[in-house]
Amino acid sequence: RSRSRWPRPRNKLEKKILDHNDEYLQPLRKAGMKVIISILGNHDQAGVAQLSEMGAKEFAREIAAYCRGYNLDGVAFDDEYSNDPVLSNPWLTEQSVEAGSRLMYECKKAMPEKIVSLYSLGSLYARNLKIIDGVEPGQYCDYSVADYGRSEDPGIFSQILWQP
Repeated sequence: RSRSRWPRPRNKLEKKILDHNDEYLQPLRKAGMKVIISILGNHDQAGVAQLSEMGAKEFAREIAAYCRGYNLDGVAFDDEYSNDPVLSNPWLTEQSVEAGSRLMYECKKAMPEKIVSLYSLGSLYARNLKIIDGVEPGQYCDYSVADYGRSEDPGIFSQILWQP
């Protein structure tokens, strides 16, 4: 595990599960299930769609270390529960689809062997993801899950092969 410079609060249940990874998570993986960590806002400025380019690159490196350190299969992003960013903070920028797309792209770049997925809500929907550095969304976002009672249009996800 790497020591994070970008604080990622962990509640007591998450801490217990990760601290007992071999008991709780790895048996699921051995049974063929994928185990990913979901990142969403924490009622603070650290929204997944409001990191600057530098912030996205750094946070992606930390997520990759986290996933590898705990032997997780990847990450899911959910753009909810974020406050307006303080733009004098170099880690942050205005909330945008571009910023969220950049974070997902940087995560896939930092851990190409892992799943990068999206819960479509807030400012991030699969159909709106942007091309980042010439890379189509279907190359950096593996899955998109629609919000309750909604359907998800994969938009420009021509590269994704959906598996049952």
